[in-house]
Amino acid sequence: MYDRPVLDVDDALKLVDAALAASGDTKQPLAIAVVDDIGDWTAFVCTDGTPSFNREHARRKAYTAAITGRDLQEFVTARTQSGRLLADLGNPRFIGSAHGGVVVKDAAGNVIGALGVSGATPEEDERIARAALTAAPVLGAGGAA
Repeated sequence: MYDRPVLDVDDALKLVDAALAASGDTKQPLAIAVVDDIGDWTAFVCTDGTPSFNREHARRKAYTAAITGRDLQEFVTARTQSGRLLADLGNPRFIGSAHGGVVVKDAAGNVIGALGVSGATPEEDERIARAALTAAPVLGAGGAA
């Protein structure tokens, strides 16, 4: 039997609450998605008026971070340096965005999920996602490393 930490619903909801709190004065409608280590939804919320595009965008940000095991900024940098196109990776659910998708790790540094934020500016999406990791450490991880 395998014994490994998982991102459960309680942890995912803590991340959502922390992201909403971190959004503060952001006037833009936001979508916040949390996925587990295989990219399945664990929690999702959107504020009033969030367009469908941002809802799916948040999920794809979280999915890409979880599956690649990298924050979107790191994923895009590595892909750009290698010269690979997003299509070269063979997963149509991956997203090329470089902001607002961060991995969630356990205390040992294992990826247990990811958080995606969409709706504000790219820089605000990134700030909110990182602030949520800091404010709601999961399994003692304190966020992504």
